[in-house]
Amino acid sequence: MPNETANPSSERPEAPEKPTSTTAPLSRTEMVDKYREQALQKPNPLAANLSVINSDLMLFAGGIAMSVSPLLPQLEGSPEAMQKFERGALLHMRVVQHITRVTLMEQQLEK
Repeated sequence: MPNETANPSSERPEAPEKPTSTTAPLSRTEMVDKYREQALQKPNPLAANLSVINSDLMLFAGGIAMSVSPLLPQLEGSPEAMQKFERGALLHMRVVQHITRVTLMEQQLEK
């Protein structure tokens, strides 16, 4: 039976801080930086180079997503915002497709 006189707040773990729009991109950038650091440690120069290229693509995709997301609240009343959003979303999708292709190439080299 737990000690009922203990401070209840010390028994409950604190909830993790929810990411905000200002912390999420930094978190993404940190993950890409870790990925790049690991890439540079690969013994195969081609695999290392592919991973570095992939990290560049990931940063680019993150930048596109950040530039397009502010347009979301404006989409209903603005054809111009809709066009910008569509162009940005299409570009983002293409970059993500390239990330997928490069990742598949990386995996083939690791076999």
